[in-house]
Amino acid sequence: MNFSQKLTQPESRKLEFKRELPGKSDLLSTFVAFANGAGGELIIGVSDKKREIIGVKDPLLLEEKISNMIHDGIQPFVSPFISVLNGQY
Repeated sequence: MNFSQKLTQPESRKLEFKRELPGKSDLLSTFVAFANGAGGELIIGVSDKKREIIGVKDPLLLEEKISNMIHDGIQPFVSPFISVLNGQY
């Protein structure tokens, strides 16, 4: 499923949209839920109600922040796959 198709999907236990990076406890809860289930995707930079693409200011810094929070906050270690999209969808 491509990104445009994902935007049309409802949020579920395997797909969440966030306008901005959630707080540490919410972020870790989401990743633990994904890890305990069949995986999942958290898409940041998209409003969860209207599915409007907002974007993020510094995606590489955000990627590092997320990785560090997960590494420091979840045991046993969860290794997320993080990707950055830019351009036309």
